[in-house]
Amino acid sequence: MKKTSAIIGALIMLLASNLAAQENTKPINDYLGQTPPGDEPQVFARGVISVDGKNTHGLRFSPDGSLLIFSRYPDGSSFQMVRSQTGWSQPVPTSFKGKEVSFDPLLKRIFYYNKGDLYFVHYGPDGFSSPTKLPAVINTAEIEYYPNITAHRNLYFSMGSSWKTARVQVAKLQGEGFGDPIDLREPINAGGASHALIAPDESYMLFNSPRAGSYTQNDIWVSFRNQDGSWATPANLGPRINRDAKAVLCPTLSPDGKYLFFTRFQEDNTGLVYWVSTGIIEKLRANANIHSEPKRGSAPDGAKAVTQSRSLPSQASFQGLGDFPGGTFESSALRVSADGSVVVGYGTSDSGKQAFRWTQSEDMVSLGNLSDHSFKQSQARGVSADGSVIVGDGNPVGTGSDSNQGFRWTQNGGMVKVGSLDGSARYEALGVSADGSVVVGDGGPQAFRWVQNGSIAGLGVLPGRTNSRAIAVSADGLVVVGSSYNLPSWNKEEAFVWTQAGGMQGLGYLPSGSTSFPNAVSADGSVIVGTSSSSSGYAAFRWTRDTGMVSIGHLPGGHTTHPGGITADGSIIVGGSFVDRDHGTAFIWDAAHGMRSLQSVLETDYGLNLVAWNLQYAFDITPDGSVIVGSGKNPSGQQEAFRVTLSAPPANKIAMFSAGSTKLSGEETDQ
Repeated sequence: MKKTSAIIGALIMLLASNLAAQENTKPINDYLGQTPPGDEPQVFARGVISVDGKNTHGLRFSPDGSLLIFSRYPDGSSFQMVRSQTGWSQPVPTSFKGKEVSFDPLLKRIFYYNKGDLYFVHYGPDGFSSPTKLPAVINTAEIEYYPNITAHRNLYFSMGSSWKTARVQVAKLQGEGFGDPIDLREPINAGGASHALIAPDESYMLFNSPRAGSYTQNDIWVSFRNQDGSWATPANLGPRINRDAKAVLCPTLSPDGKYLFFTRFQEDNTGLVYWVSTGIIEKLRANANIHSEPKRGSAPDGAKAVTQSRSLPSQASFQGLGDFPGGTFESSALRVSADGSVVVGYGTSDSGKQAFRWTQSEDMVSLGNLSDHSFKQSQARGVSADGSVIVGDGNPVGTGSDSNQGFRWTQNGGMVKVGSLDGSARYEALGVSADGSVVVGDGGPQAFRWVQNGSIAGLGVLPGRTNSRAIAVSADGLVVVGSSYNLPSWNKEEAFVWTQAGGMQGLGYLPSGSTSFPNAVSADGSVIVGTSSSSSGYAAFRWTRDTGMVSIGHLPGGHTTHPGGITADGSIIVGGSFVDRDHGTAFIWDAAHGMRSLQSVLETDYGLNLVAWNLQYAFDITPDGSVIVGSGKNPSGQQEAFRVTLSAPPANKIAMFSAGSTKLSGEETDQ
């Protein structure tokens, strides 16, 4: 049975996005109590991390700032420190045997190097999982090291045992495997390149090279991405960084992107970690001969990834995505992949609504039908991080609108039913994890969680309720959000968060409210956004464990406001604010600016001419805030899906992603 109130009529459904982490986490940027540096590099945590007689390198904070891992020679292993309410723990060896880690920004996973090959482990409250070795397409007979996994699902790594002949490779994450690695060649690999660190938005790369113009035997260089996706001629970071050492190695970034970490390696094999403001990179960017027009895509080398230049005016692009031939013109973009290259939703043909998958190269393509062709209509409601897995629901032939059934789509397998709880005739797939292995949704009597082995489990209901539905899931599938209610009246509907350990917990309501439901969950599962009834109508809310449910209000004149998507760190929210069921305005929210019309931001801040459009609902935003999708009225007055790309996130900040990995060799030949 469908909810037919204006709340759901305005909302075309909900999202699945994001990253992993489970409980009460938020960014922690105290940096072990160290005083932040300015433009002059300072030793970081002397006596704890930077120890005389040791070669410490590859320092990486987890995306939420609660875990710190670094590597050290001659120990030949990594060490970890954990942040708790009482402060940081002392360094202890990690249980996995490896070095130079890279935190996956979308999953609770760490890539690392050990004995010439690359591995990964999962991590969580119970520690680290058993290691998984990367496939032979990555681990060859040569030495591979210094992995760097990005939010766009590109794995950068170094290959070769000598500084002068080392080279940087990149491979695209494809489902559970990788595409063939691509050599970056010139200008990156000319003269040797290793220890590459990719910025969160992939707009620049820091790497080591002993090429001509170096101040030490192996300096840190930077290359910015050109408008066409190629890499610009590298620039040396200069003598302020590259000095007082045999080599200056292993650049990494802080989670908030404000600080650069690196190691000055000495002749006596001592290596102390230094940190400095990233202002030096921005100054070099301002002088670089690059363009800032954003382009995004899923090419293995990140060739179409967004290019951002803060030294030039912010750039944006807007495009309507069209519709299928035949039928009434109507399309909506409901979700976007983590790298922004794949958009899913529905278009309309002669046979009604049809689920689509859109890419820049192929435009809008139908997902087809079940093998028995039993769906008469369908729509896509969720997409995995790389766009390879799509979930949604379809309406079988000969049934009413209350009999939708969920599906999971892959390139090879096509559209396949997810299955139902207790044989229910109605069930909807509404969210999917980043790797596509976990699907959540409305199972009819209660929310369900489906895993790739085919098992499906109900998540229960809140006390005093008869039904529930799951709406979104964190990228690792461990945090599920949804609502629980009573049918047929839908009374006492309350948003919930579910975890394996804690079960289903209600989130409550805004003051004077009696209805609430979530629409999206942040990358780390710590921020939930949705709608709650209140004294001012149905208002948008933002929830964390620390603050509880807090209203972010409406646009002027709005009475019903629904968030649609949220960035990885929960700092930017998009959605729609409605005067009534048919008249809405797409919004964008951040703490500094509050809720603003997305169209006004694009026209005023970015200079786009959208006078003939009316953007009504922003359904989703990529984890880094650089791509927004939704629907609006086109110049002909028809509802059409749209996609916006931004060269700088609208809050003028980059989402807090793990920017890369760390690797340092104590010797040139010991990678």
